[in-house]
Amino acid sequence: MMKRHKTILLQALCLAVTLFAGCADKEEVRPDVSHYVRISQPSFNLNVGETTIIRALVDANDGQNYNLTWEVENTQVAQVEQRAGHEGLIKALAPGKTVVKVETSDHRLKYYADVNVAEGEAPMRLLTIGCGRAIDANSLLLSQMATATGKKLVICNLSIPQASFKTHLNNIKQESNSYAYQRVSVEGNSNTQKDQDLRKVIEEENWDFIALEEATEMSGMANGYQTSLPQLAQAIKSLATNPNVKVLLHQTWAYAKTARNPTFASYGNDQKKMFDSITNAVMQGKPHVDMVIPTGTAIQNGRTSYLGDKVLKDDIDLDPITGRYIAALSWYETLFATDVSALSYLNPSLSQYDNKLAKTAAHAAATNLQEVTELTEFKEKGPNEFVLKCPIYIDFGPIETPAPFNNYKHNYDAPLANLLDSAGNSTYFNFAVTTHFSKPEENLVRRELTNSLGLPKTACIDMFWCDGKKLPKGAFKLSYLNKGMKYTFYFYGSINDRNTCTKYKVIGKNEGEAELVNDFNTDKMAVVSGIEPKDDGTIDIELSMGSTNTHWAGFFGINAMIITPEGHRLR
Repeated sequence: MMKRHKTILLQALCLAVTLFAGCADKEEVRPDVSHYVRISQPSFNLNVGETTIIRALVDANDGQNYNLTWEVENTQVAQVEQRAGHEGLIKALAPGKTVVKVETSDHRLKYYADVNVAEGEAPMRLLTIGCGRAIDANSLLLSQMATATGKKLVICNLSIPQASFKTHLNNIKQESNSYAYQRVSVEGNSNTQKDQDLRKVIEEENWDFIALEEATEMSGMANGYQTSLPQLAQAIKSLATNPNVKVLLHQTWAYAKTARNPTFASYGNDQKKMFDSITNAVMQGKPHVDMVIPTGTAIQNGRTSYLGDKVLKDDIDLDPITGRYIAALSWYETLFATDVSALSYLNPSLSQYDNKLAKTAAHAAATNLQEVTELTEFKEKGPNEFVLKCPIYIDFGPIETPAPFNNYKHNYDAPLANLLDSAGNSTYFNFAVTTHFSKPEENLVRRELTNSLGLPKTACIDMFWCDGKKLPKGAFKLSYLNKGMKYTFYFYGSINDRNTCTKYKVIGKNEGEAELVNDFNTDKMAVVSGIEPKDDGTIDIELSMGSTNTHWAGFFGINAMIITPEGHRLR
């Protein structure tokens, strides 16, 4: 076994000689095969003005305390400074390429690495390490906000479900490659890789911020914040290459009041008690990190508004529109030291009122982490300031139709949270199935169907439908409409069969209905006009068998729908 070990070591050292020759042709390197020195990475990619720590690895079995020196070949491109131990600090000065060399004081051992310096400001780099709550809180919306406000931000998330501080600490020690690694580029492109090594990810990029979060089930227990967190934060700083890296603590949020998660019982199934426990635990960990992301408090603030627990979509996951926006604002304020309540950016999926609500909730959390701020100004749902001037097109069924259509692909999908009009404007109108149709929708796809109404083929060949003898009604609800306005509704439905007919009933402050024979329909729509929303800004739409429907199964349905302001003429 010893002989085999020596053979492998010799092979590795021979490979190192080859690498040396590739990096610096003009210097002959003759390493002693019983000793070695290496640089932790083969190359370093920096932007002008950026600094990074580079580390030398030496023969741990040799027993010598090597004195090392660092040198950069082209000092116009970069400079290197000696640091304590076996570390150097590279500063990028100008665009270009050069080589950094580490050498023992006796000149017997040396190693090289490439340094590539690019023009332009380096993006801010954020890495989170946790159980997945940060992915829910910061990924895509935060990236969109950063881009919209002129910030260059790379967001990366390392996660293991239910992983604790202690788990991450052990994984660093064991060099475990058990993480899912999501990366969101400056451009907002996202990809995820499996089986990634925590230590390697930390060391291979020059992170500005590294954020930590406790396992959701343990987020309100102080022990992990007092014991494992200090060690984890210290280990991360020792691995990080950015000398100015900031270690953050992500405060997660309490469960919904009606949560059925077994761990909720440890808090007496009491949301406020869970929130207080999380906050108190976070305060125990705060002295060991540079900053806290107060997401949990921001979400709890949001719950004091008309939203209540609608900031979540289930027991723990954030609502994809409002909840995630509040969370992203919390991250934005902390990372960029910006008062988000004064931020000009508006989430296009939310009204001005709800944008202000979310910003108020996030900024209040940044100002007061430990206490819930009552959003007294937002106890009632605010008005929709948007006034519809262009048609809204909706396609029903699994085959997607391009813009300007909004696509409701499956009737068990989440509601359409923000309908876009034909000009691409956010209407903030919400559209949801309230009485489900038959499933699956694929059963009535008719690829050969065409129409003379100007509707795309993709909007006509699939539909939401009901077997009327079994399901007598399907229904939708439009919400957040402009009160006091009147709307016109166009319904298109076509079924490749005989004796089908659908009744479309529209219910607001007033009501209207129309019927449409669906038999191989290529040229007709049902129209209901002059409908004013109820006082709560909603209109209900009910579908059922029409008066002439004698089909053996009572088929009825809808392929597409158009909504216009009263008086608007379709082209």
